[in-house]
Amino acid sequence: MDHEEQYERWKQSRAQVDVPDDFADRVMTSIHQTRQRAWWSVLYRVALAVGRSRIARAAAASLAVAVCLLRIGSALAIFIPR
Repeated sequence: MDHEEQYERWKQSRAQVDVPDDFADRVMTSIHQTRQRAWWSVLYRVALAVGRSRIARAAAASLAVAVCLLRIGSALAIFIPR
């Protein structure tokens, strides 16, 4: 028996496996969870990259301060007459 025949018999034996009734539901649930995790994994990788680099941490802190000052300024601008 050569390798090709063994391989074909192996493929046939693997093809005869019974599929559980809830197989499709489990696959779809897994796909939806993977999509949600992918978004968080991107944010996690960005956070790790920012945490590793000193310049990136300084840039993130500067951006946070700028956003904070703009928010305070916009809140105070309500009370300034035109």
